[in-house]
Amino acid sequence: MRKHNMQLLIFSIAFCLFHQSAGADQKKWDIERIKDANGNIVSLKILNRDNKSVHQELRDFTATHPEHVVQGGVDVILRDINFDGNDDILVFESQPLRSDVLYLYWIYNPVSDKFECTDPDPHDNLCRIDADELDHEKKQVVDFYTDNAVTHGTRYQIWKDGKLITVKEIEEVISNSG
Repeated sequence: MRKHNMQLLIFSIAFCLFHQSAGADQKKWDIERIKDANGNIVSLKILNRDNKSVHQELRDFTATHPEHVVQGGVDVILRDINFDGNDDILVFESQPLRSDVLYLYWIYNPVSDKFECTDPDPHDNLCRIDADELDHEKKQVVDFYTDNAVTHGTRYQIWKDGKLITVKEIEEVISNSG
């Protein structure tokens, strides 16, 4: 039952993030998923919606995700995550032993006309975001997290020079003592 509830939570968060995106008529890209023999996404072809030509290919990653995420259509999302008015790319990434929802991301750069990883992890050169909510009014990425059974929190982040910077964090430690 607990595993089912976690799957439902992950699907709900991803579904909400997906449905907050702009209408399909505003999109200029289609995304083709390239998968390995295990069903993991290993590259993306970004296609120009008008003429179906390959605009860019994103490679050198492996994104594993539960089947319910694929069936829900939220394994790859076009969404403006840095609040500049351009769609960016999010790829759901399942992480063992983590309860939060992680995405690989590439930010659209209108100058280069390419999707770019703007703040790569030094270990694998991939960009990740834990975005439970995107607050377009405040231009903040909101992350609800659980560190362990008793520590929970909310992290508010803004984009600065292509990187997420935490501007506020509220942490709650639940104690059994009276």
